[in-house]
Amino acid sequence: MVVINDVIDRCEDSYLAAKDYRIKITKEFSDKGLIVLVCRHDCVLWFINMGPNGEKRYFMLAMMQRLLRELPESFTVGFFYDVICALHREMERWQLLPHCLPRLKFATPVFHSYGHQWPCQLSYHPYKNPEFGRTDGEGCEREWNLLNGVIPTCRISGFYRRLFVINTKQAYIDGQNLRKLASRQKRRFDDAVAKLDEAEGALDRLGIPIDEIQTAWAEQLSTQQAEPPLPEKDAGMKTIESILNLLRTRTTLRRQITLTSSQQASILLHDPSSPDCVELLDRLDQLRSSLERVESQLAKKEYDLLLHGKMTRGDLEKIKSSQWYDALVRARAHYQRLVAALIGRKFTITQRIEDYRSHILEPPIDHKARIHEAKADKKRQPAVVRCLDQLNKEIERMLDAWDDAPRGAIRPEKLDRKGLFSLDVDGAIWKGLHILEAGLGDNRAPPRWLADENMRVAIIAYLDWKGCHAELDIIKREVANMHVWYAEEHDAIQTAIHEAGMHSNDTC
Repeated sequence: MVVINDVIDRCEDSYLAAKDYRIKITKEFSDKGLIVLVCRHDCVLWFINMGPNGEKRYFMLAMMQRLLRELPESFTVGFFYDVICALHREMERWQLLPHCLPRLKFATPVFHSYGHQWPCQLSYHPYKNPEFGRTDGEGCEREWNLLNGVIPTCRISGFYRRLFVINTKQAYIDGQNLRKLASRQKRRFDDAVAKLDEAEGALDRLGIPIDEIQTAWAEQLSTQQAEPPLPEKDAGMKTIESILNLLRTRTTLRRQITLTSSQQASILLHDPSSPDCVELLDRLDQLRSSLERVESQLAKKEYDLLLHGKMTRGDLEKIKSSQWYDALVRARAHYQRLVAALIGRKFTITQRIEDYRSHILEPPIDHKARIHEAKADKKRQPAVVRCLDQLNKEIERMLDAWDDAPRGAIRPEKLDRKGLFSLDVDGAIWKGLHILEAGLGDNRAPPRWLADENMRVAIIAYLDWKGCHAELDIIKREVANMHVWYAEEHDAIQTAIHEAGMHSNDTC
């Protein structure tokens, strides 16, 4: 799995469906509701009648197993579920349906994605995974909208009457879906072509090469899906101890390089053609390469602690128990987690669902998208505020132990919640915290996927472009299958008519 456990845990907290111990329907009803499995064309495959325990994850596993049992083993199936990140984790953790996992691709429905954390959306949003085409995964919601009319009747009906009403209504819906199948495919095709033209126009207008866009997208995935550092206990002491270990390793490597160079020089002096000379040369190259890696790691850690190579081992041993360095390392961890959360939030609230054509989505989609974004953002804010409070606590510890700070260190200022979520370029989070930003790496320019507005637009257009091509390929295969199905149905009807005519003549 790509998504880290901490992100999935926060996604689970956003959905009642992820909590098996919660029952969303009152105990007055013996049947708590329905679970439905629909195909890409919103045609119902199976219903599951939920009993007294309500919605459980094993219903999804049962549907997966039943569906794959009906399909050839060479088929790969895309499976949408509201909290698919948690279900996917459980399947991998406990090896549930291990024979089915290689045949499954997972995604969240587009509207439900707003309730997930941004790293989770990067992995499971269908529009960010071009293999799903332009499938939105909201077929279940459209199905519930069509069944809304029978809810009052089913609440006062007996068990068998309720099943009869649902089955009768569904039979009518299936007939309507079958009659509209061709027009729906035509609408999907037109929408995909229009979106493809829009994406190609955006890519041509921006003029950024595709390979650069792919590189930027890969960097964004690796960065935003990486797990931020955890604020460990005694973090300062552990960091300084790692610096001491690197110093010991560097001293050992230098001694080995000196010894190996002396041996090589001796062999060259007495027997230049000896095979030992080539072996020593290879070993010398390996030692020098290892020394470069160690010195690079050492320089970064010293830079993070504002040491800059000015302290001896004895000085490092003295500051191992310093509260200032411990608070510095922990504050940097909280700062990186806070910045990652705010950047993810910024990407989430600027994302828009497009070309989502359904009669149940009124008022217009832009207004509905803003409503979903606002609700999802409200759920995420408490976690960001807690991270901010923890950061301010560590900054206060640093200020209390400022006597231990190295010369030239800049005093950080505690952050205020006001204006935090705007993530403005002149916001307080970017000011007065240079001492914490050092832990984010060197002084290279920010990545293009973050700092270049044109690159961000290009990445979205590139994903749309790939998704539209995949959608058109899917539609072509589906249309070909529809032609085969229609020909078979036509031949069956003609055969039945012919046989009925022959039987009528024999009777006469």
